[in-house]
Amino acid sequence: MSKGESVCAPYSSGSEPPKTAAPAGATDCHVHIFDRRFPRVAGRDGPESDVAALLRLRRRLGVSRTVLVYPSSYGGDNRAMLDALEQLGDTARGVAHITLQTPEAELDRMNSAGVRGARLYLARDNPPDVDDIRAYAYRLASRGWHLEFVVRERQLMDAEAVLMALPCKIVLCHFAHLARPLSMRPPGADAVKRLLDRGHTYLKLSGVYTVSDGATAYVDLDPVAQELIAAAPQRMLWGTDWPHTTVRGTRPDGAELFDMLARWAPDHTARERILVDNPTALYWAA
Repeated sequence: MSKGESVCAPYSSGSEPPKTAAPAGATDCHVHIFDRRFPRVAGRDGPESDVAALLRLRRRLGVSRTVLVYPSSYGGDNRAMLDALEQLGDTARGVAHITLQTPEAELDRMNSAGVRGARLYLARDNPPDVDDIRAYAYRLASRGWHLEFVVRERQLMDAEAVLMALPCKIVLCHFAHLARPLSMRPPGADAVKRLLDRGHTYLKLSGVYTVSDGATAYVDLDPVAQELIAAAPQRMLWGTDWPHTTVRGTRPDGAELFDMLARWAPDHTARERILVDNPTALYWAA
């Protein structure tokens, strides 16, 4: 077990460590790297959350591994993430941007760098159609990668049959963007549970502010988080979504985000599965 340290990390409120100790190998499965050395799309300025800043956050939380997720503000450019993977070595893995035209040699290069998945946006204009989603899935399945989907609840429900039949593993980030109020149990929770039952889907308990009504300590998430963890603890992942680019004003307290998992999964064995075993199986086993 590892207790975090009292240290300030950029784009994270507070400085005290979590009350909950982290098991060895604990993983933050959703962060974004932004580095001024790599230009972003015009008009998409934001935080400078480089590797040095990330390492401060890891020290504070007591986590030892990280999954770097490609942010759309780089316009398809993976260089910032790949550079960070090189710096972090075997303590990090990546989820990249690719297209159906990305050469196999480039996928091989990214795989060697630590990339283990690709991100698809269904929640934006001009999302990929069903045939393209299947084409991505077959291409990634052949190398053991997964598809991570950014999807809204209604889109998830509409696409459930397609996602259910994909040959690769899939990840739904940020509670699958289930609709507020979560305290009233959104209808999309049943679709998420059916996908979890299928055995190839993981859910990220991340981006809490994208689904919460903003109540103190995000307690409105507790019932659905507890229900989904109980349904499939072996396919849950946890992440901060640091540096919280969609938050305006005060950034969330990273220690509070970490301690929320103890509220959702009070059993230490379940938390170790979520923080260590599941990330190992998805990102480090290949």
